[in-house]
Amino acid sequence: MYQLTVPKVRSIIKDYFTSAQTILISTLVQDPEALAIAEQTLVGRITGGDIASLTQAQVETLLTTSRYSSEMFPIQVSRIIASGKPTQVTLGLYRGFSLPTYATSEEVFSCICVPLTWIGTSNPIVYIGGWLDTANTDKNFNLQVSWEHWTSGDTIPVTTHDVPVQTATGTAAQYKSFKIAFTIDYDVDTPDDLLVGDALAIRIRRLAASANEIAGEFVVEGAVLVYQVGSFGATSS
Repeated sequence: MYQLTVPKVRSIIKDYFTSAQTILISTLVQDPEALAIAEQTLVGRITGGDIASLTQAQVETLLTTSRYSSEMFPIQVSRIIASGKPTQVTLGLYRGFSLPTYATSEEVFSCICVPLTWIGTSNPIVYIGGWLDTANTDKNFNLQVSWEHWTSGDTIPVTTHDVPVQTATGTAAQYKSFKIAFTIDYDVDTPDDLLVGDALAIRIRRLAASANEIAGEFVVEGAVLVYQVGSFGATSS
């Protein structure tokens, strides 16, 4: 078995540590070498690579791969107050807006800026949380999230991308809760893709189910955008 003696270690240190800001590493068995550490870097090892002085971009990729974050959609309550619809309801500590099948003003609006940490190459998901106000068995309800975006300098669009999702209740007691996912196809308008910093607006409606419509209404408590992280943020907004 090969062993490093004290004189050998001293020889290695003398031979390789001839400059400042270096550390001793070994990428091959019994073959240590000096690695200079550049400013604004961290020592690490990425997939398929050797021990190295990693750049900020490499470290961010390492730490954010397959990681997700979220951003709440603030419901535009002033619009609801002005129209008097949809009805606001309270259940325990929770407050939401009760949606019948769509009629004038029976809808919820919100808008956020696309987070600076979004990776920019995968579809964000809008999750709608809420509950049934009435018990139902083997019924269906159909929510639709409509979305659109603009980048600074654009003409504000009046179009929408509509994403309906029908949900089966199963055996649902009164006030059973649901969290429903709606996919935002970020590059559906290529080359006008959704971008970091864009204004992303959504509208929530309840449409008629294809069959076996629920009794009662669905109460929307809130909405959140869940997205894959690609960095710790942009250098500017």
